[in-house]
Amino acid sequence: MIENGFLVSSNKENDENATFWRMYHDIKYRSVFEVCHLVVMPTYECDFKCTYCFEDFNSLEGAREGLVTPQLLLNWVEKLWHVYEFKALRIVFYGGEPLLRKELLKNYVKVMREWGTQKGVKFSFSIITNGALCSEEFIQDILEYGLEEMQVTIDGVKEVHDQRRPFRNGKGSFEVVYSNILRVANLAINKLVIRTNIDEHNRSRFRELVQLLKRDGLFLKKNVVFMPALVDPSPSKPVWCNQFISKLFDK
Repeated sequence: MIENGFLVSSNKENDENATFWRMYHDIKYRSVFEVCHLVVMPTYECDFKCTYCFEDFNSLEGAREGLVTPQLLLNWVEKLWHVYEFKALRIVFYGGEPLLRKELLKNYVKVMREWGTQKGVKFSFSIITNGALCSEEFIQDILEYGLEEMQVTIDGVKEVHDQRRPFRNGKGSFEVVYSNILRVANLAINKLVIRTNIDEHNRSRFRELVQLLKRDGLFLKKNVVFMPALVDPSPSKPVWCNQFISKLFDK
């Protein structure tokens, strides 16, 4: 286990090596072939406090994050490439809310785009975001680095969404998120995924959301994909799960 990097002594260099080897073995046993898929979390922090979120914000308050620098990410990718010589690299930026670290995210994609150009590896990336910070200016700025897809969640019309997905201070987020969706849908992004998490709390008003999206022409846009999805009980908060999810899965 020591030889293969599973057991290491505790210091910064070995911590980085251990992280790389965890990535290596995970990818190895899922098979890379010609495309390497990675998920990167620029931060654990989030500006929302969604009612069904599994995160324990009290325990995360003031928690120290282990920052993956652009250079460290590049080092890991370089090591993987020497093993597999993949032809394409695809990164999903997830969180937390990845757009809380816009400059870091931009530095990641700039470095990886430059590396991909040098190595002949096609680089692309996607972002899973709550939508509050996806300004038109920022999205336009990073499109040139390989942004292909963005997923934004909206859980219903204003009253419903604001109950389920408020900001950390309790203020509703619908107006900000929906206006950003309308703007981003007009940009040259290959795919904008509008996700709706559904459970007993919001399913009776789901049709209202569909009518709103239809009214604003989002179903007519070729780059927009609508993705309704059941709230997964496994990572959801127990109280929310017992009240709004178990009934749905019993029917």
